[in-house]
Amino acid sequence: MASTTRFPTKWLTYNQRINADLDDAFAENNADTFFDQDYMKSLVAPIKQQEDWILKLFALQFTIILFLIVGFATKDVTLNFFGVALGNVPGIKEMLLALSSTAALLILILVSSRDTTIVLAEGITDRTVDPRFVVYARFVLPSAFNVRFYVPREFNRWIFATKINKSITIFIAFLTVSIMIASIVASLAIQVVLIGEVWRHPTLGYWSYFALAYIGAAYLLGTSNNCSSWESRRSLG
Repeated sequence: MASTTRFPTKWLTYNQRINADLDDAFAENNADTFFDQDYMKSLVAPIKQQEDWILKLFALQFTIILFLIVGFATKDVTLNFFGVALGNVPGIKEMLLALSSTAALLILILVSSRDTTIVLAEGITDRTVDPRFVVYARFVLPSAFNVRFYVPREFNRWIFATKINKSITIFIAFLTVSIMIASIVASLAIQVVLIGEVWRHPTLGYWSYFALAYIGAAYLLGTSNNCSSWESRRSLG
């Protein structure tokens, strides 16, 4: 109990831990010199290439899911490749599911790397730019797929958007989030159904179970990577 009181557990998100590291870095001498414009350019340079890879992997995943739906969920349609009915090729489901899980894992890794870079860039900007202009400096920083949102500081002037504008904004945001969630749930549901089918009717014997183990490990690794964004941190209190 005494050690718990002396070292209380403080829960920090991954972004908060990055900012805590930046606080330590900027406490050192010559931090402003080190985190200069050249450093910022080098920091954000890989973001575009990472997002190109993310989009390509998303396209690959979408193609695989679409193929699985058309080729296996629809019994009346048979996809052929050089005269061979792909639905009858042993191991095709396992291979496609493994490829899809690999793409999902790579997407999560790339997204995590990109988001870390963005958080670092924002943290450095917050500490090097005049506080009066931080909002505008942040707006020109790289963002996820170059999507930027600016929230006017209405409270400073007591001028507010109309209820209609607010309602439309909320509706668009809700619709966008709903579509994204529905797409993710549908994709996962299709893959779960196919994984269950492979489990019940393996076409490659033990190799089918090995493929399922790989698929499960890939998704588990991706999930644990997301969950690791929260962890306890002991702080001197």
